[in-house]
Amino acid sequence: MNTTKYVISTFTTFANKIEETIQYRNWTGGECREYIKDALWNMQRACTEIKNFSSEEMDQILEDDRTKNILETMKAYYSDIAENHRIQYSDQECREKVKTSRDKMLSELSLFIPWMDMTRNDTEYFLFSYDEDNDIYLIPFYLIELIPNHIKLISINNKEIDTSNDDFKKDNDHRGGYLAYGIRVN
Repeated sequence: MNTTKYVISTFTTFANKIEETIQYRNWTGGECREYIKDALWNMQRACTEIKNFSSEEMDQILEDDRTKNILETMKAYYSDIAENHRIQYSDQECREKVKTSRDKMLSELSLFIPWMDMTRNDTEYFLFSYDEDNDIYLIPFYLIELIPNHIKLISINNKEIDTSNDDFKKDNDHRGGYLAYGIRVN
């Protein structure tokens, strides 16, 4: 896996885990702080690996403005979540703080996702997962809040999803970190 993909993959895994914390309060079986502890530990391990990249590998990441900005967004998001974990907030306060951090991260990330003219390179870059059976790219779970209205989405059952309002986001069925619907790319 190339270094850019590793960075984006690390971020996607972390962001999906935090999104699950926000979306599924009753599924966690514990407090917010306990649930995000695993995500933080995995992210910390990945950040250590990123720090150990050679200077050539880091140059490759930093020469691309989009990757550089996403790396900065990832670091800020991780720091916010880690701070929320460190402070002894109540479960409800923790979830609210995590959601605020997530919303800030998504706001920054939204500048880099070309939803209306997505290319195969973009889907690969953001680690959309290709569903060969339906010829669609499944969307990473954490991006659910960024999906614009009036974009054509196709379910894994090969049915078009009505995106004229945000109601489609209530069906956040996902498997392996990907939504059960995606986009077709020309």
